[in-house]
Amino acid sequence: MFPSDSVRPDPDALLAQVQAQERKAARGKLRIYFGASAGVGKTYAMLAAARKLQADGQPVLVGVVETHGRAETAAMLAGLPLLPPRAVEYRGKQLAEFDLDGALALQPPLILMDELAHSNAPGSRHPKRWQDVEELLDAGIDVLTTVNVQHLESLNDVVGGITGIRVAETLPDTVFDQADEVVLVDVPADELLARLQGGKVYQAAQAERASRNFFRKGNLIALRELALRRTADRIEDDVRAYRVEKSIADIWKTGAALLACVGPRADGEHTVRSTARLASQLGTGWHAVYVETPALQRLPAAQREQILKNLKLAEDLGATTAVLSGPDIAYTALDYARGHNLSKLVLGRGHRSWPWRAPHIKRLAHYAPDLDLIEIGVPRNQPAATRSSGQDADGAAADARGALPGGWGGDADARDTAGAPSPGAGAGATDDGALGGAPQRRRVLGYIVAAAASLATALVAAPLLAYLDLANIAMLFLLVVVLVAVRFGRGPSVVATCFSVACFDFFFVPPRFTLAVTDFQYLITFLVMLAVGLITGHLTADLRFQARVAAHRERRSRALYEFARELSGALQTEQIFDTTQSFIQRAFRARATLLLPNDDGRLQLPPLNASDIATSAHLSVLDTGIAQWAYDRAEPAGLGTDTLPASRIFYLPLVAPMRTRGVLAIEPQQRRWILIPEQRQQLDTFAALAAIALERVHYIEVAQNALVSMESERLRNSLLAALSHDLRTPLTSLVGISESLAGSRPALSAAQLEAATALHDEARRMSTMVTNLLDMARIQSGDVHLNLQWQPLEEVVGSALRAVAAQLSVGGQRVSTRLPPALPLVRYDAVLIERVLANLLENAAKYTPPGAHIEIAAALHGAWLKVMVYDDGPGLPAGREEALFEKFTRGERESAKPGVGLGLAICRAIVEAHGGSISAGSGEAASPLGGALFTFTLPLGTPPAMPDEEAHE
Repeated sequence: MFPSDSVRPDPDALLAQVQAQERKAARGKLRIYFGASAGVGKTYAMLAAARKLQADGQPVLVGVVETHGRAETAAMLAGLPLLPPRAVEYRGKQLAEFDLDGALALQPPLILMDELAHSNAPGSRHPKRWQDVEELLDAGIDVLTTVNVQHLESLNDVVGGITGIRVAETLPDTVFDQADEVVLVDVPADELLARLQGGKVYQAAQAERASRNFFRKGNLIALRELALRRTADRIEDDVRAYRVEKSIADIWKTGAALLACVGPRADGEHTVRSTARLASQLGTGWHAVYVETPALQRLPAAQREQILKNLKLAEDLGATTAVLSGPDIAYTALDYARGHNLSKLVLGRGHRSWPWRAPHIKRLAHYAPDLDLIEIGVPRNQPAATRSSGQDADGAAADARGALPGGWGGDADARDTAGAPSPGAGAGATDDGALGGAPQRRRVLGYIVAAAASLATALVAAPLLAYLDLANIAMLFLLVVVLVAVRFGRGPSVVATCFSVACFDFFFVPPRFTLAVTDFQYLITFLVMLAVGLITGHLTADLRFQARVAAHRERRSRALYEFARELSGALQTEQIFDTTQSFIQRAFRARATLLLPNDDGRLQLPPLNASDIATSAHLSVLDTGIAQWAYDRAEPAGLGTDTLPASRIFYLPLVAPMRTRGVLAIEPQQRRWILIPEQRQQLDTFAALAAIALERVHYIEVAQNALVSMESERLRNSLLAALSHDLRTPLTSLVGISESLAGSRPALSAAQLEAATALHDEARRMSTMVTNLLDMARIQSGDVHLNLQWQPLEEVVGSALRAVAAQLSVGGQRVSTRLPPALPLVRYDAVLIERVLANLLENAAKYTPPGAHIEIAAALHGAWLKVMVYDDGPGLPAGREEALFEKFTRGERESAKPGVGLGLAICRAIVEAHGGSISAGSGEAASPLGGALFTFTLPLGTPPAMPDEEAHE
C-alpha cells in the first residue's frame, strides 16, 4: 500500500474546507456564458437558459440585457420580467443603468446581467458591472452573465496584438476563475462570418466595418483558440478542486501534463530538455521537482551547483518548479503527481546503487500502476564517470533513500555534520571555500566528540558493572549514540555506534579487556547493538534534518506574515520603502533598495545617507539603465536572469494589478542563492506584497486628492453661484442706468457722454463675466437641461452674430460665413449652441488685431456636423491648445485682455453635453486663414420626416 494512503486528513484543512463550503452556500451562484467574440450567441444562450428555468417554476428577473438590435435575441426577452433601469444624468444626457438598489430590494432568486465587463456611468455606486454582480452574489442572489475572451485582463494585450484593437473594458481573471460555472458558447469562424453578413450580429453599416477590422477570419480563429484554452484551464482547476474536496488520490488522465524528476547528475539537464521538448510536442504544461533528502546535504559543491542550474533551466523552459521535502523520491514524487493530477512522470535512466535496491522507476510502477512512466536515455557523449556514478534508476538518487536534491534549509545552520552547506542554504549560506576551515573543524570535532563520548560512557559504567546487567549498560551506549546523532548528525553517530560496540566488548563482555568473544550469543548482541545504533542514529539524524527544515519554513512564513502586517498599516510611500528594505535585508541577508518612478515614469535613486556606508556603497553600484529596462518591460533583469546576468545585482519589478510600481534591487552576499526556487518564490511574494501596498497607497492619495478637488470645486461653484446671483441684479440695473445716461445726448456734455458710454461698456462686460460664472456653476452642478429641437444651423449662427455685434464693431473685425445650402436639420439646444458660437466669436474678437478676418464654416463629416470658427490672427500659444479649455485658463498668461478664462470651458461643457466634441488648432496647417481654429461637432441623427404640403392642398 502507498504510505500516503494511510495518512489521516489534516483536521485544520478539513475545518477550512467546511468553513469555505458554508461561505459558498450563503453566497449566490455565478454562471458565465463565455465566448470568443460578439455574435457567438452568449446572450441568446443565457436567455434560453433563463426561459427554461422560468418554465420549471423558478422566478427570474432580467437586470440588464443588451440585444444590440438583434431580433432573435429581443424575441427571447418576451415573457421575462424586466427590472426598470435607473436614470443617470451624465453631461446633460439621461443614461439608463442597472438599478442595483432596486435588485437588492426585490431579492430575486436569479437575475440576468449581460456584459459583465461593462463600465457603469459616472455617479454609479461601482465603476464596473462585475462589482455590482459581486454585491448581488454576496446578497445570496444567483447571477447569469456573459463575457468575451478579449475582456479578460490577462488576455487583453494578447487579443489586442492579434486584432490590433485594444478593448478598454476588462475584468479581473479572478472573477472568471471564481465563477461557479462557465458555459462555453462556441461557433466556428465561417458560421460566425455568415451570421455577420446576414445582419444577425450588427446592422449593415456596422457589420461592413467589423468585417474589415475585428471580424477577419484569422482573428476569429485565434480568438476561438484562446477561448477554448482558457475554458480548458478553468475546467482543469475545477477538476483539481473536486479531487481535493472528495479526497481522491487516484490520478485522472484528463490532461497530458508532465512531471520531470530532476537530480544532481549531469544528465539531469538532458532530462529537463527532453521533458520540455515532449511537453511542446504534446502542447501541454509540465512541472519539474526536486525532492530534498538529508543525504544530499553531503554532496560536493559542484553537484549542488548543478542541481540549481538544472532547476533554473527548467523554469526558463516554462516549467512549474517546486522543491519537495521527503525521505524517499518515489513516495514524495507520487504525492506531488497525485496532488496536481499529473499523469505522466519523466525520469532519467540511471544505475542502481545497491544490488538489493529496486530502481525507483520500478517502485513507482509498483506503487502507482495508473501513472505513465517515461524513461529518458543517457546521451552517448555523457562522461563515463557521470553515467556510472552510482546514481539510482531515475538518474537523480544520491543513495538508497534519496533521489532528488534536498537541504533547502534556508540559513547558515542548514548543514550536515560534515559542514557542507545545503544546495539551497539560502541567504547567508556559503560554500566550503567561503567558510574556510570552519566546516573541517566542525567535522573533526563531531567525530572526536563521538569517540570520546563512547569512551567516557565505558569509564563511567565500569564501576557500575557489579550493579547493572550488561543489557542496561548496552542501553547507556545506545543513549550516547542518540545524543551524538541529535547534536552532530549521521556521520558522528555511526562512529559513536562503532566505538560503543567496541567499548562494550572490551570493557564489559567476558573475557574483559580483550576483544575476544568466548560466547557466541555475544556476537548476536554486538550485531543487534550495532544495527540498533545505526538505525537509531540514522532516524535521529533524519528527524534533526526535518526539524531544521520545518524551523526554516516557519521562519519564512513568519517573515511573510510580519511583512504583510507591517505593510497593511503603511499609509505613506516612505513607510513602504523602509519596511520593504529592512525586511528583505533581514530575511535574505542581502543589501536591498527600492527604485520608484517619478511622474514621467523614470526611476529615481533614493537619497544617499552619508552615515550608512553599506547602503551608500550598494547605491553606488546600482545600474539605473538595467533597472529602467526591468521596469519598462515588467521582467526581472541582472543577476541570475537572461538579461545582463553578469551584474552583481538582481532587479525585480514590482508588478501590481494595475501597473508596475517600481523595481526592487537586491545585492546578495552569495550569487547562487538567486537560483534557489524557494528563495525566488519567497522573494516574488515579498515583491508582490510591496507592489500591492504601493498601489494601495497610490490610490489612497488619488482618492484623497480627488476628494479635496471635489470639495474645492463644490465650494468654488457655490461661491461663484452666490456671487453671480448677488451681483447680477445690481449689474442689470447698472447696465440699464448707464444705457439711459448714454442716450441722454442733449443733456450731457461731451466729457459726460464719454464717461457714460465707458460706464455702459464696462457694466456690460461685467454682466457678461457674471453670466459666464453663473453658467459655469450651473453646468458643474448638473442643473442644465437641454431643450433639444430639430432646427437649421443658419438660424443660430445669425442670432450669435447679432449677440456679439457690439464687440465686433469695437475692433472692426470682419465676419463672414461659409455654410453649405443643403445642410440637414440638427437636433440641439439653440440657446446653448448660440452661446458656444458667441463665446468663440468674442474670443476671436478679443485676441485678433483690428480689421482681422473671422469666418464661420460648417461641413458634413460622416455622422457629424462639423462647425468651425477661424481667423487670420496670431494664432494660439504653441502646445497649449488643450489647456485653453480648462476653467480659468486664458490664451495669454499675463494678458491685459478682459475676462476670467471661462468662455472656452463653457463651450466644451455645452458641446459635450450634446454628445459632440470641441478642439483647437493654430497655424496654416490647421486654419484656412492661418490663425486660430476652433472646431466643434454635433451628431446628425435622423431628422423627422417633413409633412407633404401637396397632400394637404
